[in-house]
Amino acid sequence: MHIEEGEILKFDDIGCMALFEKKNQPKIEEAWVHEGLRRGWIERSKAYYVFDPALTTPMGSQLIALGSKESLQEYLKKNDTSQIGFGEIDEFLKKK
Repeated sequence: MHIEEGEILKFDDIGCMALFEKKNQPKIEEAWVHEGLRRGWIERSKAYYVFDPALTTPMGSQLIALGSKESLQEYLKKNDTSQIGFGEIDEFLKKK
């Protein structure tokens, strides 16, 4: 995450990024997330997010970012999971 103050922040879990953003409300220049299947980077705003209880993630959010609608549909079809919007992550994690 590149914030307006010129600082670059790195997060090891999508959930941590979402919680930081909600708490601090930084002015974001750009933000990228790791694409869970193809192992590349995608713009945070263009990603599709999925909660998958079978996933092991660095900080236990069990969230994965996918880079396309097709990848999302394929993942949802193969796994017992649900899509979640980035703006919903903080509230979702509070309930988890």
